[in-house]
Amino acid sequence: MASRLITHFYILIIFNLFIQKSLANELNFVVLSDIHIYTSGKIPAQAPKAILHIASMRPDLVLITGDHTNGNRNDTYNLNKVRSWYNSLNELLKPLIENNIPIIPVVGNHDFYRDVHQKAYTDWASKVIHRSFKQLNLKHTTNPLYFNFNIKNNDFFIFNLWTQRFGTKQLDWLKSIGPKASETHHRFGFGHVPLKSSMGKTSSYFYNQGSKIFNDLEIDIYFCGHEHLHWDEANSTFPNLRQIIIGTVSGTYNFPLRRDLVTEHCFNNNTCKMPYTGDLFNIEKNSNGSGAQVNKQNWMLVNVNGAEVKTTSYTLGIDGEVTNFFNKNLKALND
Repeated sequence: MASRLITHFYILIIFNLFIQKSLANELNFVVLSDIHIYTSGKIPAQAPKAILHIASMRPDLVLITGDHTNGNRNDTYNLNKVRSWYNSLNELLKPLIENNIPIIPVVGNHDFYRDVHQKAYTDWASKVIHRSFKQLNLKHTTNPLYFNFNIKNNDFFIFNLWTQRFGTKQLDWLKSIGPKASETHHRFGFGHVPLKSSMGKTSSYFYNQGSKIFNDLEIDIYFCGHEHLHWDEANSTFPNLRQIIIGTVSGTYNFPLRRDLVTEHCFNNNTCKMPYTGDLFNIEKNSNGSGAQVNKQNWMLVNVNGAEVKTTSYTLGIDGEVTNFFNKNLKALND
């Protein structure tokens, strides 16, 4: 009897050690996009609820894939005004900052059109990245626009893709990146514009170039924003490369899915199937055949545990409460 109890005791110890090791290697990060602080400095009304929810999950880090602000090519705002937008952004992100959650920003087109936009963004992003790298015990990077780092044996690549151009300097940097280490579980990429559009026309040159670059880098998932809708699919040229368009966390404005995607992936009851996961969501069909997603605010939790990657898409429901973007009660009807 005593020997049996001792055996059970040691089994329990080994099991607890296994669980602790598994939790230590587990990685949780959140991806959000397209906050679009108004040019007045006003914070979009729905965004704070999302940020509070993200803070409550206590992820290891949060990545923002561009368009933190709402600058435009022809605006006339001075540098002080543009910097005030980032003061508002810091106020919005305060629940993350106060909970010591690292934040990694990615530049978007509305952050970078004019010289004053570029100055304000790079100053803000440099400070945020410096603080976050200290929290993550990483060596500081001097370039806030493109860089890479490793957390818990997962490689993260931040790309300067606020346009559909990599640029010579970024391509030279990419050539210096070595192959994935044997102990590395995954490689994740983050940029602003998608390789393949879900609401407009895809540039075949950029798609082919970017797909090959990401495949050569062994990127598993490319996270992006820009299109203000949520879409998740495998690359048609390199099926092991997954692209996730996050959507907009603030929902200040949205774009519909293209007509051909609605025809291919949606059903007569305005239910659509996400290509990569097969999960179902609702749209409202437009007269031109495109489809506006019913859930307007989006962000994603990514759980990494060794070789396994699990994604959970969140939104604000019609009651304003946090819920899953996908509706488990939906059925795909094509009658």
